[in-house]
This record gives sequence, structure tokens and C-alpha cells, in this order.
Amino acid sequence: MHIFSFKKEFGYSLDEIVKKINGFACSYCGVLRRNLLNKKSREFGATKIAVGHNMDDEAQTILMNIIRHDYTRMDRIGPVLRNISEKFIPRIKPLFDVTEKQTRAYSYLMGFFGDSYKCPYVNVSMRHRIRHALNEYESKNKGTKRKIIRAFFKYEQRKDDGKITFCKICGEPTSSDICQSCKLIKQLNEL
Repeated sequence: MHIFSFKKEFGYSLDEIVKKINGFACSYCGVLRRNLLNKKSREFGATKIAVGHNMDDEAQTILMNIIRHDYTRMDRIGPVLRNISEKFIPRIKPLFDVTEKQTRAYSYLMGFFGDSYKCPYVNVSMRHRIRHALNEYESKNKGTKRKIIRAFFKYEQRKDDGKITFCKICGEPTSSDICQSCKLIKQLNEL
């Protein structure tokens, strides 16, 4: 097992970032975590990254992107994320069609995790509110999460013309001149 830290890689721990920006951790954590996963996986010679995103995560992400009107992130939804460049390690989601409840039950029965870790910033996140509302709706309307995902795939028109370039600062794959990780770190350094 390999453990990496934001502090060592980016110069700030997540707690330091939250204090510095006086705001939500999720944007920074998500962007920097994906950057670190990609970079370190490439260094280890990985050809795929298996992530633990499950059906609940995917349904929540679809709704969050719709609410934010952020359709550019919809390419990250699905059981296999395409390889967009030689520097991007494709993600696979083996738990894509498994609910969070099933995943938790299986992990408990198999003894995978002693104490489960909960992000200390989760209660202020948009995902937390979406998760709560979606779980409440699912309890009264079984199959809602699966239907959200099916509807997304039915009506989505995937575009393969999205051009990927490389960040002028760190060299990681991005859709713009400077990747979001470098933009966020620059913003932190200026605060």
C-alpha cells in the first residue's frame, strides 16, 4: 500500500487549504486527489485505476452536474472512463452497478474495514445534501438511482472530439492550458 499526502505533493494539507480559502474542501480535495492518483499511478506503471465509486455515487454526480449546469464533467460517469491521452490513466469502476448499502454490507461481512473513515467536511458539501435527498426519495420510490443512471446513458450523446492538451505548468492532461490543480494551487499561494 502506498499513501501520499497533499502537504508533501502540493504544499498544503486539506485542513490548511480549508483554513486558507475559508470555504468548502470538496473542490480542492477532488481535483488534487484525481491529479495525485493519476500522477502516482503513472509513476508505478499502472494501466488502469480501479476506484470505489458505486451506483449511489454515480446518481449523485449526475444530479450535481445537472444542478450546477456543468455538463463537461459528465464524461467522468460510467463503468469505464476512456483513455484520453497517454498521460491519463483510465479509471474503471467495478462497483458501478452496486449500491452503497450493498458495498458497505459486503465490506463489513468480509472484515475489510475496522473503523470507517468519514470526511470531516462532508456535512457542508453539496454531495451530502444530494445524497440525503436522493436516499429519501429512493426509500419511497425504489429504483430511482438506477433509473437516473439509465436515463443519463439513454439521452447522453458522447462526444469524442474533446481535445486533450497538457498543463503548461505540471504537464498533466487537461482540457485547457493550465490544469485545475495548478490553478487551485496558484490561487492558494496568492491568498
